[in-house]
Amino acid sequence: MTESETNPNVWTPDRIWQAYQAALTCTSDKEIAVALGISENKLKEWKAEYPPFYRAIISARANNANSGNANLMAQHISNSLPPELKKLWDELNGEDITAKEAVMFNMATRGDYDKQRLLVHALSVTRFDLNKCCQMLDIPKAKLDAWVRSDPRFSELWAEVHFAKQNFLESALMNKVASGDTKSIIFANQTLNRDRGYGQTVRVEGTVNHVHAVIDVAKLDLDTDTRAKILLAVKQAGMTDLDGLLIEDGVTPRLEHLGG
Repeated sequence: MTESETNPNVWTPDRIWQAYQAALTCTSDKEIAVALGISENKLKEWKAEYPPFYRAIISARANNANSGNANLMAQHISNSLPPELKKLWDELNGEDITAKEAVMFNMATRGDYDKQRLLVHALSVTRFDLNKCCQMLDIPKAKLDAWVRSDPRFSELWAEVHFAKQNFLESALMNKVASGDTKSIIFANQTLNRDRGYGQTVRVEGTVNHVHAVIDVAKLDLDTDTRAKILLAVKQAGMTDLDGLLIEDGVTPRLEHLGG
């Protein structure tokens, strides 16, 4: 485990990459701070003190703007929150400790559906870090398991997030294809254009010749009674060929394979 994971407020060079990744999906500095596990003040401090860190955030936002794909998943889910829940989310990620205590009390008095919607939003801005989101919103695992088992509203919310994530990833893939990335072009054709012959499935056409092996029962390590029972059962069933395998007793003249 890295130092930045054990103590989020410690600066390490890998924070530059983490900031870039967070800025690709987060809609505001507050949400980037949540994704990094730090306060918004700490984010502002690092942006001022470490220019590469600041440039990474700017670069990610520029890439989003250029691709026309800016924060699609987080924005969509954020827009689905009613104003009072948006306000609650902003207060939860604020700097005022006293306000946070009031927010958590507010959370405790709310129904399951409001908590579920806030959880889904938190997931979208933390790149689906479920443990972090449950801790942030004080949602125990038992409660989460109960929602998964028996609350159809949560299933609908989860399906919506999954759909948004699929669209986000597909759009990102198409942007890579449009940029001429060879691996992305090959992958896209093998998946999206599989029905046009770009799949990796091998199709065999024409006549397939089956090779029929011979099983000599006499060479098997069987006692005489068992061997006799096998041969009798095969003959009584009228079976001289079992799935391409001809059984003979080593004494009776071999019967030619039907049709061969």
